[in-house]
Amino acid sequence: MSGLGLRQSRAPLILESGRQIAYDQSEAQTEVERPLVSIDSRLEKLVSQVEGATGAILLAADGEAVLWYPVANSDRLRLRAAYAAVVLRSCRAAAIPAKLRGLKSLVMEYDCATLVVQEIDGDYFALVELGPSANIGQALFRLDRAVNELRGEIVR
Repeated sequence: MSGLGLRQSRAPLILESGRQIAYDQSEAQTEVERPLVSIDSRLEKLVSQVEGATGAILLAADGEAVLWYPVANSDRLRLRAAYAAVVLRSCRAAAIPAKLRGLKSLVMEYDCATLVVQEIDGDYFALVELGPSANIGQALFRLDRAVNELRGEIVR
């Protein structure tokens, strides 16, 4: 997971109670009441908000699964995500000579599942896997929101 982290000005301390000690700009210690939200929990939230979703995954541009939340079969989700990465690379390569802008979203069907993919940045993608009766429009809407949140957390 090299190069992936949470955006923070200084590293906070995490208390056993789940509370976070953060440092403000004046270097004074302050206690923050809100719990930390992890990328894992954002993937889980995405799956729970999309009717018919069977999993979500954070995918590196090379096809490597970084983090995932499957409802059932994690191996199948990672295999389908790797397939989606191959298709994404092909689409990106085809877009260059055509002088098209970047790829925002891609919807594809593979092996009785619908895969909805959206670019987070040039190096990472978010993918949600849908069952046959899933709502693709809802998946696109929720994935867009999740990606906007993830962009704020992934730093180099």
